Amino acid sequence: MSARDLSILIPARNEMFLARTIEDILANIEADTEVIAVLDGKWADPPIPQNDRVNVIYLPESIGQRAATNLACKLSKAKYVMKCDAHCSFDKGFDTKMIDAFKEAGDNVTMVPIMRNLWAFDWKCFYCGWKKYQGPTPQKCGQCGKSDKIRRKMLWIGKTNPQSTSYCFDCTPHFQYFEDWKHRPQYQKDKEEKGLTETMSLQGSCWMLTRDKYWELNICDEKFGSWGSQGIEVAAKTWLSGGRVLVNHKTWYAHMFRTQGGDFGFPYPISNKDQEKAKNYARELFFDERVLSRSAQNNNWDKQIYPLSWLVEKFWPVKGWTEQDLQKLKENKFEFKNANTETSSAEAEPAESEPQAESEQDIQIPTAQSPVQENLEIDLAATETSEITPANDSLPNEIASTPDGSAIFRPGEIEIPKEVLEKAAIYFTGLSAATPRSDNPTLTTVGRGRPRKLLKNDKVSIIGHGWVGKSVQRLFPDSYIYSSPKTGSKKKANAGEVAFICVPTPSIGEGMLDTSIVEQCVTWSESPLIVIRSTVNPGTCDYLSQKYNKRIVMQPEYLGETPQHPLFDEKGTPFLVIGGNPEDRRVLINLYATVYNANVKIRQVTAYEAEV
Repeated sequence: MSARDLSILIPARNEMFLARTIEDILANIEADTEVIAVLDGKWADPPIPQNDRVNVIYLPESIGQRAATNLACKLSKAKYVMKCDAHCSFDKGFDTKMIDAFKEAGDNVTMVPIMRNLWAFDWKCFYCGWKKYQGPTPQKCGQCGKSDKIRRKMLWIGKTNPQSTSYCFDCTPHFQYFEDWKHRPQYQKDKEEKGLTETMSLQGSCWMLTRDKYWELNICDEKFGSWGSQGIEVAAKTWLSGGRVLVNHKTWYAHMFRTQGGDFGFPYPISNKDQEKAKNYARELFFDERVLSRSAQNNNWDKQIYPLSWLVEKFWPVKGWTEQDLQKLKENKFEFKNANTETSSAEAEPAESEPQAESEQDIQIPTAQSPVQENLEIDLAATETSEITPANDSLPNEIASTPDGSAIFRPGEIEIPKEVLEKAAIYFTGLSAATPRSDNPTLTTVGRGRPRKLLKNDKVSIIGHGWVGKSVQRLFPDSYIYSSPKTGSKKKANAGEVAFICVPTPSIGEGMLDTSIVEQCVTWSESPLIVIRSTVNPGTCDYLSQKYNKRIVMQPEYLGETPQHPLFDEKGTPFLVIGGNPEDRRVLINLYATVYNANVKIRQVTAYEAEV
């Protein structure tokens, strides 16, 4: 398959509106565009829509916004990449309009659409009808004082006022909106004649450039830290390397601003120290005016061909700069001023008129605090944290999130770099058939809080090799088989991360089974997780788990695992029942993510319910 036109990179951590953002993108793209989203330490909740244009990487531990964006870009093969935040909406055909503008302006450009403010929701009291503009969850209704019927009323409107098209940074450096530039003759001329205007800096929530330029300029330098000064970094690197930063007035995106704190704040930890670190690194890279002297010790960015003073003069006068500041910058005698960085102005919502209520469907958005119920089909995305991660890059959609919301690996289109696999727990995309790839291991944790080695198919042990054992072996052909002391080694069997016990349990009376062989196997098995596939008496799993202090999951055998049944092919089974503690079930589910296709349904229950 040929490379796509555009990859939209979305780093996301605990983002409530990620799925809505992706749905919006899918509804409005017109070019050959894909989405590559990184779930940076948190599962998507609500789940991400399944679509052959949607690719997802899950990371069990957060690596930060810049690193997550780089990880997404490593998977792209498109000519252009666009980074955007996980709480945005878009104009119809925005991707085509942006690509067309690059054809006009050339590829030595970083470009952004007009930025609108996203009015995502109102708070509404369903007792009295009181409404409040989006923000932290109200403690009580501002009119009737009640608190139990306050819900989000979804709007998802890109407001037409204001429309931000000009940005700069001051001498600290700190992001600023640059309203004055919009009244300059050159700006107005370019807007009228080309629909493209220059901007000194960027706000940072959305920008687009070629993938080649992304890597050439190291546009997301992780030395800046996870977050902070990204708009300055992207703009300064583009301008000072000889490129241009443009605003495309023919299209727009809308960004939701969150500066009010509480449960309406930043998903990434932000401190003054972190923001100051980003500023200091920007100063180190760009503020040394000995740029043309390659022997200058402090000239730390080798792509820079213009001094920063050239950029300041190009947009002069610039908000937050004095004549004295500029002169000292030219003389390399600049002394930095302190600025209040408690909240980045790049995340401050531009001034707007008061929103007017519009009639939209009332929707209650689930929160991370929503309880995870036991007896439901699998919903990994509804769980806030997890010790374990899938052990392969192909992930069936029902295993990935909910039965109606995720996607799987599309083989052959994107080659996953080794450095991606070392960090990412899951990579999946599309709706085409999954192809298991046992050569793509990922990190996992399967002990009680203790990290383990990479979990792969050859780290599976099967104890007992009857019909059920052979059925499991078809799933894991590289597994170690222990059938008896004569044909196997307990030491080798104990090397497996997961042990499947598939031994006989003969009847010993009406409704009772002899589980002594199962117990013997549990006694000597040292695998971090034991999966009982044998039919046992109700309560056996809990009894053995408590008695031997071991992690045990129950997965009952079923008719399809007999040789007479048409579903004897284990990979073709339409459903699985897995019983046990949630964290233990997760380990098994993540292992199954490496081998099952997209049609399997997983029902999670207690061990006792699975045995019954």
